[in-house]
Amino acid sequence: MPKTLPPNAPVLREQTTSTQRWVAEVKSASRARDADASGGRKIASVHQSPPATQLLSNGSYALMLTAAGSGYSRWGDIAVTRWREDATRDDSGSYIFLRDMRSGAVWSAGYQPTCVEPDEYAVDFNEDRVEIARRDDNLTTTLEVLVSAEHDAEVRRVSIANAGSRTRDIEITSYSELALERAAFG
Repeated sequence: MPKTLPPNAPVLREQTTSTQRWVAEVKSASRARDADASGGRKIASVHQSPPATQLLSNGSYALMLTAAGSGYSRWGDIAVTRWREDATRDDSGSYIFLRDMRSGAVWSAGYQPTCVEPDEYAVDFNEDRVEIARRDDNLTTTLEVLVSAEHDAEVRRVSIANAGSRTRDIEITSYSELALERAAFG
């Protein structure tokens, strides 16, 4: 015969705990295809409103880049480069220009500021770096940007791959509008 408990007897219940996942870990079905295994984001178009951005920092030096290759650099509260926030133009920052010495064609390692439409374009926003790759005819230009963990500095590396049969002479020029003054936030 089963025992019955008196009406005032304490009841032991099984306790379960649940933890909620971080918002960054939860991906909707439409966004899941844009994420890679490292937790980064892949952007296939620069024509987004507002522009897709990534912030890289080592705690004292910070760099913001848009998918088009625009952005700013800050060291503490000092603006290293000039920044004009304008989501409609997205044309302010540090740039790498490339010029084919034979044909005279000019383009940038990102989309901005030349706005030359590439044959292919892809941006990888990762926790530690941004990689912008574009293909123009037989040339693939890859720009990698990171903030040094050991020093208050940014690193930009440009790689060019020629899939064509003829030799190409490419001139590379970097451009930055230095500010070196207190940043105007807000």
